[in-house]
Amino acid sequence: MTAADQLAKEGINIRVIDPFTIKPIDETLLVQAAKDTFGRIVVVEDHAPEGL
Repeated sequence: MTAADQLAKEGINIRVIDPFTIKPIDETLLVQAAKDTFGRIVVVEDHAPEGL
């Protein structure tokens, strides 16, 4: 979330979605996010228990 906060200070608005699990997937949320961001979605898959 620190990156999102820093980008907001620079006038760049992003959306962070942090699903705890992928099943069941919130398809409505993801479709709306894609519409809101003109189809731009970045996925970060990180399995480190405490982050990197």
